[in-house]
Parts: sequence; structure tokens; C-alpha cells
Amino acid sequence: MIYAPILGKPIVELDKFVDTNALQNLEKYVALGIAKNKNHISVAFSGPVNPALKTWLEEEKYLEVKTSWINVNQEIPEELNNSWSSLTHDQQLLYTLLTTKSRSLNYTLTVRAISNSSGGNGGKFHLKHLSKETEDTAIKKDFECIFDWVRSQNIFDEIGRVQFFINPEGNSTPIHRDYADRTHNDQYIWIRFNKQKDFFVYDEDTNEKCFVNGYVCTFDNHQWHGGEPGECMGFSLRIDGLFSKSFLEKTGLDKHFT
Repeated sequence: MIYAPILGKPIVELDKFVDTNALQNLEKYVALGIAKNKNHISVAFSGPVNPALKTWLEEEKYLEVKTSWINVNQEIPEELNNSWSSLTHDQQLLYTLLTTKSRSLNYTLTVRAISNSSGGNGGKFHLKHLSKETEDTAIKKDFECIFDWVRSQNIFDEIGRVQFFINPEGNSTPIHRDYADRTHNDQYIWIRFNKQKDFFVYDEDTNEKCFVNGYVCTFDNHQWHGGEPGECMGFSLRIDGLFSKSFLEKTGLDKHFT
């Protein structure tokens, strides 16, 4: 059964509350920014898997890349120790994907990041909506059009983490959830600038997939969610923050977030 506490819906579609025409007009500028910053794209991960609090829906006998990375990190051959230690965390994840039967959540490009974290979230993942817990990355200057659009819609009082999720053609987003418990209540919007990424919330009991229909939405990310394999490359953007009072009221989200 889908756990859907936000207004009793698996997904809260927000298109009618924002200017989606202006958003779609940004697609080419955003795509240019992503292409320009190709070297900053990183492997996305959700793990490691904790059997008691799993965040990865196991299937097809593969492991989540961060879980596999732990094993690789512990068992790296002695002759590779120096080379392994010289790799960044992202490079180690790529090595893990190349040498084990594991999968990732594809790739990310981070515009605003959780502060003081390297190769993880520094224990601050649940604080990623706060401006004081996040910071601009060097690439933010190439995405000012996004922040201009968000400000013009008066969606947030403050903005936290801002991160793209990128799927190469033919790649699905494995089914996962951001939290295994329900103690956190994330405020964020999920955006796709075109409809080349089919994203869904998943019911583990019935195998039902509830798909996003529009361009902008939010949902309870304690729920299992993922994406279908795409015929071409797809990307989405998640913006975490503190919703403004006016946005909460006009969307009805004030009935959920206090």
C-alpha cells in the first residue's frame, strides 16, 4: 500500500500553481549548463543498505553501489592500496560499478550542496532544506536562471540543496526511498523541464506505479520511488527549501506542513 500522507495523494502535482511555460523556456539554458559542467557530474547513491532500515528495493541480484563500495574498500588488493587511496570518493564509486554487480541511482550534478560533506552527507541529509546547512558550488553561476524562476514564483522563503539527477538513455532509476523511517518531513519540489523522464511512486504490495504527469510536483520521499528506462537521456531537478507561507496556502500544502 502506498503511504501517502501529503494531502492523501501519492504525488502532489504543482503545475497549476507555477509558470510552467517560463520553466520550459529554460530547458535549453539548463541543458547548456549541465553540458558545460560535465566534469562535475558524480555517481548517485542511496546506501549503504541497513537491513533494519533499508532504502534500496533489492531486485535482480545487484547491490546498491555504496553498499558494494564498503566491501570493495575493505577488500582492495594490497598492490592497489596506494592508487585506491588517491582516488576521490566519486572515482571509487565508479571503480565499484566497473568491478562489481552493483547499480547506482545514475548521476547527479549539485548546484547547492550540504555543507562540509565529502563522499556523503555529513549526517545532515535531513537538514538539506536549510540555507545555513548548504552552500553554493562553483557551478551555481551557470544556473542563475533557475533561481530567478524560483524567486519569481515565490515558492521558498529559503533555498537549501539544489541537485540534478541525470539518466543516460536506456537507464532506469532503481526503486529506492530517501528515508526508511518517517521522522523527517522534507519540503522540496521536483522538476522535469521536458517529459523524457518517467518518474513514479511505487507500491511494493501491489507493484503499482503512480507516475508524475506534469513538470513540477512534490511527494513523500519515505515512499518507494524510481524511474522507467528512457529512450533518450532524461534529467530532473530537486530543490529543497522552506516553503513560503503564500505557496503553502495556495497549494493547500499548509494542511500538511506546519
